[in-house]
Amino acid sequence: MMTSNKKVSPTVLKEHQHKVTGPRLAVLDILSKAKEPLTIKEILGKTKKGEVNQATAYRIVNALEKSGVIKRIEWQHGHAHYELTSQRDHHHLICLSCHRTEDVEHADADKMEAQVLRRSKSFSSIQKHSLEFFGLCKSCQK
Repeated sequence: MMTSNKKVSPTVLKEHQHKVTGPRLAVLDILSKAKEPLTIKEILGKTKKGEVNQATAYRIVNALEKSGVIKRIEWQHGHAHYELTSQRDHHHLICLSCHRTEDVEHADADKMEAQVLRRSKSFSSIQKHSLEFFGLCKSCQK
């Protein structure tokens, strides 16, 4: 699982031209401690009472995603999950039954991107990618 359990520095916000506010720091702190990507509802559930309201959480998440501080992950079940953008490339293995999530590192992502570009007739670069694997965990398979 991707987790750093360390406090996110306010400089992350400044580097991406965001004002340093309590609600933004709270959202980043929650995501930095998360063992898996979280929904906005889960993020709100981990905030202190009155610290971040729902509308503010959506605005924060949208702004942080747009600037590349966090990334949105779609797991094909009606709502998005979010995690801090990581320096290490990883993907996710998701159980279709219980939604258990496991990070999967893919050492050959650069090779895969190069191969995709070689085969493309219309693209010259890839800015980002997303790759998720769906299946059943061992507990749900039983």
